[in-house]
Amino acid sequence: MGKKWKNYGWTLIGLVAIIVGTYFLDNSASEGWLYIVPSLCVGAGCILLGCGVSRLREERAEKKNPALEKQRKIAHNDERNVVIVNQSKANAFDRMIVVFGVLFMALALMKVELVVIVLLVAAYLFVVGSEIYDCKKLEKEM
Repeated sequence: MGKKWKNYGWTLIGLVAIIVGTYFLDNSASEGWLYIVPSLCVGAGCILLGCGVSRLREERAEKKNPALEKQRKIAHNDERNVVIVNQSKANAFDRMIVVFGVLFMALALMKVELVVIVLLVAAYLFVVGSEIYDCKKLEKEM
């Protein structure tokens, strides 16, 4: 029962974020950084609302058809599926490294503000650093 209410909560928070963000987008005369906050609220609200509604629909479908829930659990825990998902994540990470490198070059050639480039590089280095940390951690465990 708690899981169901959690999904209702995410849905409600998402809906409220969309409404508040839309209100401030329409009624704010601010520009620059303050204009970004309502846009982020709308975006995050859409994500939360979509996730909450999809999980509620999934629960309803599984409640009507218990065999569907059993099949989903088996598919989720199947070793073959886990290997496939992990391999696809690894391939996506490898592509991301190349795409970010090209993006940095393009932004530098377009003479975008240095702050934007530094923020993207910091995010990039954080992701690569996390990968190195996780790799070392897993090497010690195995």
